[in-house]
Amino acid sequence: MMRPRVIQISSLSFVLMVCVIYSVALSQSTSLTFNNTAKYVGKGTYDWTVYVDADANTLAQIQSVEYTLDPSFPNPIRKVTTRKNKFALPSNGWGEFTIYAKVFFANGKTSTYKYRLNLVKADRVSSNNVPGDVAERTIIQTSPPSVASVNVEAASISTGNTSKSLGNGGWEWSVFVVASDDVLSQIQYVEYTLHPTFPDPIQHVMQRGLEKGKGFTLKATGWGTFEIAVKIVFTNGKTRFLKHQLKFG
Repeated sequence: MMRPRVIQISSLSFVLMVCVIYSVALSQSTSLTFNNTAKYVGKGTYDWTVYVDADANTLAQIQSVEYTLDPSFPNPIRKVTTRKNKFALPSNGWGEFTIYAKVFFANGKTSTYKYRLNLVKADRVSSNNVPGDVAERTIIQTSPPSVASVNVEAASISTGNTSKSLGNGGWEWSVFVVASDDVLSQIQYVEYTLHPTFPDPIQHVMQRGLEKGKGFTLKATGWGTFEIAVKIVFTNGKTRFLKHQLKFG
């Protein structure tokens, strides 16, 4: 009669096996999460920091993170190797965009992720969410800038657009908010919801611009007209909703 063979595994071997299994599992995972902090610094601009939102065990498996920012940034491809602050990348700007992050793992594997920068959270994120030593240099604003309150119900606000033919049925166009300069100065941002066929159809415009009587311009290109939903958020916390029918010609 054959007896079952007992295989003894030392504690060290077991730990090594667990580490290998964990490393493989992580390299195959696509659930790595990113986050950002934001601080309004005036004139429509924000200081922000994007980082890997993960625990220490997960961060230990990462060697570096390569962030690709919007092409309008100087040196848009930036590599971060500092693990202690969750591979945080600080920067400054006025608009939201999609950040592409290429993660280099310690086991030689790489994975690419995308994260939508969120500047709207600037007035509600607490410093408890800031990673590592970034908290020492990034103070999160917990109230909107100090400006006079706007009477949203009484203010005269409308929308408009310009357009330019590109030929072959294509158009370059801009949509914007029309109001007095006093009203425009008290708008925090404008959210435009475009046709769902657009990549990233929900766009936030933080910068007023310098043209009198209109601001928060969003530029795009396309072939067809459609209705744009417009959400105006004021610095006093109030909101106003409008609709704009895009017109060409």
